[in-house]
Amino acid sequence: MTQRMNTLHNFIAISFFMVITIFLIPGCSSEPKAASFPESADANQEISLLTEELEIAGQDEVDIMAPRSFEKAQKYLSQARVSREKNKDNQEILNSVAMSKSYLNLAQEQVGRVKPSVSGILKTREEAISSRASTLLPKKFEQVEKDLTDVTAELERKRSAVTGEKFTELQKKYLDLQAESMKISRLDSVQSAIETAKKNGARKYAPRTLASAESQYNAAANIIETDRHNAVGIQKSSQMARAEATKLLNVTAIARENKISEDVAIELNARRIANARMNEEVSQTEALLKEEKEAADKIRLENANLEKKNEFNETFTWAQEQFNPNEAEVYRQGDQLLIRLKSMNFQSGQKELSTSAYPILSKVKDVIAKMGAEKVKVEGHTDSTGNRNINKNLSKARAESVAGFLADEKLIGRNQFEVEGLGFEKPVSTNKTSEGRAQNRRVDIILTPRPVADDGSSVE
Repeated sequence: MTQRMNTLHNFIAISFFMVITIFLIPGCSSEPKAASFPESADANQEISLLTEELEIAGQDEVDIMAPRSFEKAQKYLSQARVSREKNKDNQEILNSVAMSKSYLNLAQEQVGRVKPSVSGILKTREEAISSRASTLLPKKFEQVEKDLTDVTAELERKRSAVTGEKFTELQKKYLDLQAESMKISRLDSVQSAIETAKKNGARKYAPRTLASAESQYNAAANIIETDRHNAVGIQKSSQMARAEATKLLNVTAIARENKISEDVAIELNARRIANARMNEEVSQTEALLKEEKEAADKIRLENANLEKKNEFNETFTWAQEQFNPNEAEVYRQGDQLLIRLKSMNFQSGQKELSTSAYPILSKVKDVIAKMGAEKVKVEGHTDSTGNRNINKNLSKARAESVAGFLADEKLIGRNQFEVEGLGFEKPVSTNKTSEGRAQNRRVDIILTPRPVADDGSSVE
């Protein structure tokens, strides 16, 4: 009886202790008290600010170190957005924002407690992400991420320390992910080449080259596993492994196709590589010479164009000095020269040149010679007096007469002339006065200089 009473007393005491413990354990079953917003607060602005805060917190890995509180913060933010879309009361929206902020603050407090404990794991996690573990090994990476958030959620829930054994286990998982992803990115092609060579008979046709390729692969894999921060060493060993795997494929193919020994196949492969390098060097040299020639040609062309421009300017100035104002006016039209003849003195309705026009046209010949014109266009113009068609035909006939006088096989051939009669289509002055009509009765001569050739010389 006494024993039964003692057992009962012990049970009651334990039960009482458990009840007291349950009430005393600081848990997260009750929500934190939310700060209130004034009625004048702008819900849209508060949602926008809170969104930015949560994005920054995510970048700072708050979601990893305090997953439960961070998830609650996101949940209440989402609730605020839904309420806004449904045009709910402004205060109701702000209450959700306030709860989200409270949970975010709670998450930040949790980060302050657990960060010293998990900083080593987070660093290893970043290294695994940098090695592209999340994309190369997505399922494995997601599982380790879940394991990490399970541990931090336990820390958050109990607000107590987690055993170092769990931290060590998590860190090892991230290190393994990093090593495996580095092998995939740097050595997967090497392993694939070795396997292909084996299928093609490498064991039979190139056993020594196969052994060498496998040795280089293992050496590179070993550096990744044991010295993963040795970027230079990993890069060098990976390149050597790739080179040896390529050699294995080539030697196996040569020996198999030509039915020759591995030694002979190795020699032939070495010659092919040497020839390929020589051809590449020749190609690079040719490309370099081509670039240098193109650069030199460009400079020559620019200099020739500049020289041609200076010559044109000199010719333009010189041509202006050859005619007095009553004879002709000289203009620039881009890279062309326009000589507007004023005193041709054609008889009314006639196309023949008068002898008084010869001196002026001789000066035009001098300008053509000095410029070295490639083309000459002669335009005939009349005033508006008379029939349109008659004037047009007459202006062309007069232009033909001028072109015939200027043509000189020693200077410029007739086939280099273009003749056009424009009648009174392009007046330069009014046709309502005698002075204006006199200005419109004219012959325009447009000179086009020879262009500069790509080799820097004028085209003949």
